[in-house]
Amino acid sequence: MELLIDDEQLKRIEDLNQQNSKRISIKRSKFPEPELYKVVQTPGYSSGQFRVINNGNEHRIVFIQAKQLSPIPMVGNVFYDITCITVTNLNGEIIWQRGKPG
Repeated sequence: MELLIDDEQLKRIEDLNQQNSKRISIKRSKFPEPELYKVVQTPGYSSGQFRVINNGNEHRIVFIQAKQLSPIPMVGNVFYDITCITVTNLNGEIIWQRGKPG
């Protein structure tokens, strides 16, 4: 695909991008920089999908592992089969697990 624009349109797009960058920088300057709190090892049970939940006064991390199933013909939707759910504390210690990780 080839996209053709004239110089005036290109200048307008560049100006808008610059304005957006300035606006975002101003908003970000009002908040502190995030700091790394802790690194938790998750050998074999982390798949990139997780949620942090609050269980009363304690935080828990829920890891969900799933495998992708084939798309349904003529529908195109992709479905997943959950293979393992692991709940840990903030130190990475497993509190509860169902299924087989990996």
